[in-house]
Amino acid sequence: MEANQTGLSNPAGLAFSPKTNAFFVLEARGQGQPPPFDTNIFKLTSYSEQIGSVRIAAELPDPINIAFDPHAGRLLLYRASANQLLAIQENQGGNLDPATLTRYDARRFGLQTPQGMTVDPASGLTFFLDTTGPRIVRIEPEPDGSFDQAVISSVNLPSAELMDVRGLAFDPTTGHLHLVSLANQKLYELTQTGQVVDSRDLTGFRVINPQGVVFAPSGDQTDDPLEMSLYLADSGLAAAHPGQGISQTQEGQYEAQPVGGIAYVQSAGQILELSFIELPAPAASSFTAPLINTTDLSTISPPSPDPSGLAYLASSNTLLMSDGEVEETVGGITHFEGANVWELTLGGSVVRTANISKVAPTVVPLTNEPTGAAWNPINGHFFITDDGLKEVFDLNPGPDRQIGTSDDTWISFDTLAGGNADPEGIAFDTWNNRLFVADGVNMEVYQYTLAGSLVDQFDVEAYGVVDPESVEYNPDTGTLYVMSSNRQNRVIIETTTSGALLQTIDISLANSIKPAGLAYAPASSGSALSSFYIVDRGIDNNTDPKIIDGKMYEMAAPSSPEPSNTPTVTATPTITPTPSDTPLPTDTPTVTATPTETQTPTNTLLPPDTPTPTNTPEPLMASVRLSLVNNATVGGVAVRDEDILDFNGTSFTLYFDGSDVGVGGVDLDAFYVVDGDTILMSFDNPVTIGVLGSVDDSDIVQFDASSLGTNTGGSFGLYFDGSAVGLDTNGEDIDAIELLPDGRLLISTSGGASVLGASGADEDLLTFTPISLGATTSGTWAIYFDGSDVGLSTSSEEDVDGVSLAANSDIYLSTRGNFSVTGVSGADEDVFVCTPASLGTVTACAYSSTLFFDGSLWGLDTSDLDAIDLP
Repeated sequence: MEANQTGLSNPAGLAFSPKTNAFFVLEARGQGQPPPFDTNIFKLTSYSEQIGSVRIAAELPDPINIAFDPHAGRLLLYRASANQLLAIQENQGGNLDPATLTRYDARRFGLQTPQGMTVDPASGLTFFLDTTGPRIVRIEPEPDGSFDQAVISSVNLPSAELMDVRGLAFDPTTGHLHLVSLANQKLYELTQTGQVVDSRDLTGFRVINPQGVVFAPSGDQTDDPLEMSLYLADSGLAAAHPGQGISQTQEGQYEAQPVGGIAYVQSAGQILELSFIELPAPAASSFTAPLINTTDLSTISPPSPDPSGLAYLASSNTLLMSDGEVEETVGGITHFEGANVWELTLGGSVVRTANISKVAPTVVPLTNEPTGAAWNPINGHFFITDDGLKEVFDLNPGPDRQIGTSDDTWISFDTLAGGNADPEGIAFDTWNNRLFVADGVNMEVYQYTLAGSLVDQFDVEAYGVVDPESVEYNPDTGTLYVMSSNRQNRVIIETTTSGALLQTIDISLANSIKPAGLAYAPASSGSALSSFYIVDRGIDNNTDPKIIDGKMYEMAAPSSPEPSNTPTVTATPTITPTPSDTPLPTDTPTVTATPTETQTPTNTLLPPDTPTPTNTPEPLMASVRLSLVNNATVGGVAVRDEDILDFNGTSFTLYFDGSDVGVGGVDLDAFYVVDGDTILMSFDNPVTIGVLGSVDDSDIVQFDASSLGTNTGGSFGLYFDGSAVGLDTNGEDIDAIELLPDGRLLISTSGGASVLGASGADEDLLTFTPISLGATTSGTWAIYFDGSDVGLSTSSEEDVDGVSLAANSDIYLSTRGNFSVTGVSGADEDVFVCTPASLGTVTACAYSSTLFFDGSLWGLDTSDLDAIDLP
């Protein structure tokens, strides 16, 4: 689970809830950063998706000390600075309830330097790794789960062998404990009496700074649910004192950054899944592919540090290569030079480049993660996968037939609903008009119609293919090639389209590090032979952000037998696929492309001479929560201005009914959903709320729900007192709020705001870094987003009155009136997207040309969205 997928740069604490099959994660602090006064606990699925977070009012200097107790249904966190054990209950919905935070006096535990904790899920026994000794401290809670009279014991560990240890995990299948030695780069397995029974080498995994460890079910959703893996959080933050140095495996040396006499490695963290089950070995190879040519992708202009997708374009006899990570900035370092797609000759020379990322400058803000690539020779469309969004994009290049130009249009479909949690490589079947997508996590290949309907799937792990990042189609034989990206199993297998193994091909002569994209194409020599073209990501930029080591290899492919009957392909009419989870309103017609003639596939198919009709980009229709400035009926749901609607892409439901809880008659003009039962909100005028009393329009209240929907219930508390920190004039009504992952509060105001340290207009966003909240609110201000820098005028029409941030930091905006910025325009019922290139006093961003939410399609022409939030 990489940082660009999880949104967590430096994961350290790791716990697992079997009830929700999700991880709770704490982040480590960077060098020189003091622990925050509050702590954010993030919730992740096993397929790297961040699905929520909760904040607790406690600082945790050592985030490694976290464990989930399934026996009592609670999360435990050890706060060393106060000798406290914190417990937070998991509610019926599987979310942590901050209101249940309980603090236990842990002085009796006798812990000196705790660096890991874990819980026996059956009994509730809690174990700590105390590195002073080192020793294992065993805590037996009282029957009611409290710790005041807990039974405490400890066992010493062999200090000579277990050096620089951290992290502690309980294996429920054996009852053994596991911990990590950074000094030895080993994972140790111990009995509960401290006897070492096994050790496992970690050097091959390029771990920089291992932290928390936990056992959880295999991330492969097709495995037996009882099959367990060990998950390890690598914070990516490592330090060495002068003269100590930091090195890694032979593939790379990490350069340390000196800070205050200590050298720090700058790298993004990750969460690794480690299996103790030996993977199947590939079948004996029938062919060893000779290496013909190597292209160093650091020498092309611009360079590609982490190439991931590759496709053969028969019409031009060239290759299309994508890089799914080049636009990233890790540790302040980026190699992005305005391109994440390259067209290359078969010999590796650059023909042209394009930018289909959301990072400016771009005219095709398709995806920052173009993981896999394929091409349809029948209509010239490009297929791009995104393993972060779990999407497959179908891009129509328009009349110029080139990807990444202003006449491009695109549609997409979701893969997660059908079980494909990690869409990587993609291939187009020219015989049957089908798409094949490799799932690296589940080690499956999925077959789809062009409209995104799941047809079939098959497993490739049984053939020794681990983390299949690529699948390719052979139009000569109508078969598939699937490549393993695992260094221990450097193979390509050939299968039928239904998954029957035909042969195993050895590609070890390339000595690749992380093979990712695969294309089957004519040999670069111009002979009648065919070759495999393989791109190699090398060392990931999250591991070493300075290195540019991408490669492309040409390797000879085995001769393809002549098919006994060469089928002809009938190009079915190309229907604009509508994403299965985001259908269009029923009265919106679907564009139908003109059918093409029946063709016989060859190695050099050309697109039809008549260009495919250029489809107008469809609105994304993604899920969003919203509130209106007026009363209305939307999608058959009656809603008032104090309510919140939930839109799932096809229909509306009432999420929060303000009149049920005493805020009827006042407009709710800003809100942020913290978790399943906590909402922050602000109102457009002062209001009196029950026992809470008078609340100003510059304040933020916290609603703790006992129920939501058409029968809303719960209580209010004061979260943020605006007057205490300078919001004390009529124009400083808070009309948009968002919580950032680091705990800062993001706000916009209905007029100009002037506070200590910052000032802004109604189109700007300010950040508030809290020292304290509630009735004694205090903290510091800064400018986050200057709307005037990116085309939002200072008129009241383009006042930002709704904001929400995606996990990738894209900013979703709504305005009080009509807006018009570079690339997109709309009305007050719409939501548009800004992808920032820089923030603060000098803001720059690229706007998506497609509205995220077009309210006019849903009858909101006469309404105004005045608050939004992404689920």
